[in-house]
Amino acid sequence: MLDAIVNLWNILLVVIAFGAVIFIHEMGHFLAAKWAGIKVHAFAVGFGSAIVSWRKGMGLRRGSSEAEYDKLIDVAEHAAKAATPDDKEAAQKLANATQGISETEYRLNWFPFGGYVRMLGQEDGNPEATSEDPASYTAKPVYKRMVVISAGVAMNVILAAMLFVGVFLAGLRTEAPVVGSVEPGGAGDVAGIEAGDVILSINGRNTETFQDVFVGVAMAAPGEELLISVARDGASEPVVVTASPVRDELTGFRQLGITPGVGVALRDTQGVKPAALEQYRAQLDAVGLAGVAFDAQLVEVEGGSIAAIESSGGAVFAGSAMGAAAARSGGESVRAVYESASSGERYVVELAPEPAYQIAMRRVVEGKKEKKEYYAHLLGLVPVMGVDSTIERGFEQGLREGDVFARIGGVVWPSMEEGKDAIKAHAGEELEIEVIRDGGIKALVVHVSKKGQIGFNIDQGFSRARVTGTPWESGESGESIGLVRGAEIVSVDGAPVGSFEGVFRAIREKGGSVVLGVHEPGADTVRDVEWVFGDQDAQTLAGIGWQLDRVTAQMSLAQVTLKADGAIDALAMGIKHTHLKIEATYLTFLRMIDGSVPVNQVSGPVGIVHIGSRVAARGMLHLLFLMAIVSANLAVINFLPFPVVDGGHFVMLMYEGITRRAVPIRFQNAVTMVGLVVIVGVFLFVTFNDLARWFGGS
Repeated sequence: MLDAIVNLWNILLVVIAFGAVIFIHEMGHFLAAKWAGIKVHAFAVGFGSAIVSWRKGMGLRRGSSEAEYDKLIDVAEHAAKAATPDDKEAAQKLANATQGISETEYRLNWFPFGGYVRMLGQEDGNPEATSEDPASYTAKPVYKRMVVISAGVAMNVILAAMLFVGVFLAGLRTEAPVVGSVEPGGAGDVAGIEAGDVILSINGRNTETFQDVFVGVAMAAPGEELLISVARDGASEPVVVTASPVRDELTGFRQLGITPGVGVALRDTQGVKPAALEQYRAQLDAVGLAGVAFDAQLVEVEGGSIAAIESSGGAVFAGSAMGAAAARSGGESVRAVYESASSGERYVVELAPEPAYQIAMRRVVEGKKEKKEYYAHLLGLVPVMGVDSTIERGFEQGLREGDVFARIGGVVWPSMEEGKDAIKAHAGEELEIEVIRDGGIKALVVHVSKKGQIGFNIDQGFSRARVTGTPWESGESGESIGLVRGAEIVSVDGAPVGSFEGVFRAIREKGGSVVLGVHEPGADTVRDVEWVFGDQDAQTLAGIGWQLDRVTAQMSLAQVTLKADGAIDALAMGIKHTHLKIEATYLTFLRMIDGSVPVNQVSGPVGIVHIGSRVAARGMLHLLFLMAIVSANLAVINFLPFPVVDGGHFVMLMYEGITRRAVPIRFQNAVTMVGLVVIVGVFLFVTFNDLARWFGGS
């Protein structure tokens, strides 16, 4: 119940914030119209009928006061015209009574995403609504009308800058431009980017956050090579690499195949539901962090303190320290110290590294598309996919932590990639699965969301020693020993093993050959299988290192604080970020035209509320930052040279100023109709995408 109230509050905050951005935009038009001496009929936030309205002299009304106002004016005008010498005094009293009533109605409409200022002689949807009244919009000089039309955009730019200034004065914590991992064979790997690199700039433009990195790469033109400058541990000067982004098949954006780095704090648990918190506690216990407080931060690894990387704001990056300690461990436990941020209590833990298994890649053709699949393996042996943990939907559908997939649809004993593909192939459908639980097989029928998800976090399967068929021709010796799908390795030379790590340790120490005890699906006994190693196998085994990825997966991303050094610096940062966001919005439209950015990623009202509510949950500063971005985007969209929006009106005013005659009404009607059709179409399209993304993943 409390979670629902919090979510509703966050949504309300976003609606209010978006309404405030619209209000400031329309306030610009309104103030400029008053300056120009134009009669304003209505100042509205939102579209549709009025919820409430206020008019000076009439006060607050439920709904609109327009009909009541028009009736008063009509009565006064008729009384004045029909007045005889005897009743002129009564007519004058009626006229005096209407003089205290404002011509402008201020109204809040039911649909808050938008707004308008309705002026005498100017209506967006009706170009013929002109007037000869000297106080009308059309009666004013072109330059005054240009000021009125552009004032809303100007106010949005000013608002964005002011919000950015306020945010940077307070200091915004956000993800640092630190590389956590690099996809093998991906664009970043090919370019030479390494885990632990701090990305300083892309094509000469500074990257202060990881979001800057994502946008800089996603907005690259088709075929464009990027010059990326990185700070690298051990290098005295920035290292410059050249990268060619590759379009990601899942998101549609151009990417480098890199992930953000891990910071020192455990994952943020603010606003997390009790059930999810309990599950997170179990995950911490499983990786060696039993009893460690949720607000704890890593302060030492193997006796060495965790230092800050000197990037924008000094991001603290723990991933490289953990990785280095694991690599040096030789498989022995790694001593780490965590400290509670609230109590100061310290927790000394012993973390167990896991092998950094081999990675293989294969290309899979699906229709006209080709994609890459990556498999972690041990000399050709690939584990069976399992369930690391469940989220609410998966738990309700019967999945449990530790389940191993015996079948997903028609795929038996699937590897991680095979399992993911089998689930995605049934997106939006019911799917029959079988899992191993408590020594037996349990059958389930689950519903796959439209995004191709059931509701669980994947366990690649290395915590067990059950293998699947090798999905590629690797030539590795493990592939040649002929283990059937679902076979479980229970011993090596008679010594019991319960995981891939156990198998790895045993065969690396033995060398030459070993005898595996293998229990195959449906068999009552364990059979012996000889595994012979060559020189290449020995070299490969010796080269396999150690990692603590399961531990770092429980930690937050590396953070950086964007904070100004005083008011002057905040103003400079505010102006800079406003310019960058405006430029990025224009670039987004360009990339949508050339196909670099997928159109279905554009958000409409539903998406803005959905994303905004998640941002609001992170705190007021993040919400203000989002408002600044929305305000800058609104300025750009409104000033595009397109019918109906401000930019289209401005173009027609430019024509009128140059030719000394207004754009023909018939032409205005035509382009207005086209503009309305396009805008309604875009609105429906983005709203459909929003709903598909929101409910499809539920």
